Amino acid sequence: MSNQKKFVSLLSIILFIFGINLANAQVLGTYRWNLAPFCNVIKLTVTKLDGGFSAIGSDDQCGLNEQLSTSGSFITLPNNGFSKGVFTSMSSDGSVILITLNVDPNTGNGEWSDNSGNRGNAIFNPATAPGIARPNQGDVWAYVGNNGDIRNTSGVLTVERLDIGYYCVVISKRDSHKAAQVTLADSGGNIVSIANSPGADCKVLITDTHDVVAVFVKTPTGAPQDGNFTILIPQH
Repeated sequence: MSNQKKFVSLLSIILFIFGINLANAQVLGTYRWNLAPFCNVIKLTVTKLDGGFSAIGSDDQCGLNEQLSTSGSFITLPNNGFSKGVFTSMSSDGSVILITLNVDPNTGNGEWSDNSGNRGNAIFNPATAPGIARPNQGDVWAYVGNNGDIRNTSGVLTVERLDIGYYCVVISKRDSHKAAQVTLADSGGNIVSIANSPGADCKVLITDTHDVVAVFVKTPTGAPQDGNFTILIPQH
């Protein structure tokens, strides 16, 4: 039986035996999802329990020797029949990683997101898993010089100065980039702001794994002006 058929069978079993006594708990199988567009693959053994389904396994961290233990549970959503899983891991620095997985019962594929703002397609039992490792991010900040140089930062971002007073800040994908905050680090009354939507020359820097925040510095009369600024992109 193919992996896809096995997964559909798994969901059929889930719907059929939902609500059985804990004494009848059984291991239903071990399944893998690639957290695309990153190379991470989570491998989970699903067990039917009383009133739900446990899932225990690991995140392979793109083939690194030190895998992350991962555990959580699945439920079946009544409105669309999707299976929703919520899982936790702990990174090497002690921070907690929370992953949500929504799976289509017809294909085994779905979508995923985490508490660092990463998101993408969940590919069921992948043959390969290309890409970079999924970043585990907290708040991201940087002090940016007037020529676009990063003078201090928490990391995981880059800056390109495209024109006078026009900067593109590139960060790993996270929904919270829309909540970025920017503050001018100069005296003199200039104004710094974030564009509601980056222009075409900034948008070319957006990829499957990275987003862009467009920052503008202007004089009080509206003329472009290079300036030093700080930027904060929250974790959530």
